[in-house]
Amino acid sequence: MKIFLKWLGIIIIVIVAIFAVTMIIITIIGMNAAKKAVEKTPQLQQQISQSVDNQRKQNVTSIANAVRQNLIDNKGKLDCSPTSSPNKEYKSLPTSKALIIGRNITDGFNLEPCIVPYYLSKMPTDPAGGTLAATGYLIQYAPATKTISVYAMNSYSGPIFISVTY
Repeated sequence: MKIFLKWLGIIIIVIVAIFAVTMIIITIIGMNAAKKAVEKTPQLQQQISQSVDNQRKQNVTSIANAVRQNLIDNKGKLDCSPTSSPNKEYKSLPTSKALIIGRNITDGFNLEPCIVPYYLSKMPTDPAGGTLAATGYLIQYAPATKTISVYAMNSYSGPIFISVTY
């Protein structure tokens, strides 16, 4: 019986030692995985930034093309008539400086009724915090060259702008 207890004690010690070594190995693997994840975080941030900037490029292009099409359809005048109104309501695009596109902004330009729903299904807003009140985009028109410029203010990769001529 003493021999049996002696061997049982040895077996238990071996099992505990194997368990401890296994836990150490799992901890080392986990630490290495965490280290690699932290090392890749800048790459992940860069990919997210590029994705957001790509959405901004799509948005400014959509806005510029919608304004351009409105001007083409209305012989150089920006039609901002409500959908139910039989009368045309024209607006002048900002020419002296670029204005923020949005609703109820003191120094801004409410472009939404001019392009939604005829040219765009909804007003594009900046993917990192833009709202209909302040989209995060600017617009300016150069009458001499008939150029419409739309800018993204908050891009990660530097200014994003698109200009189209009608």
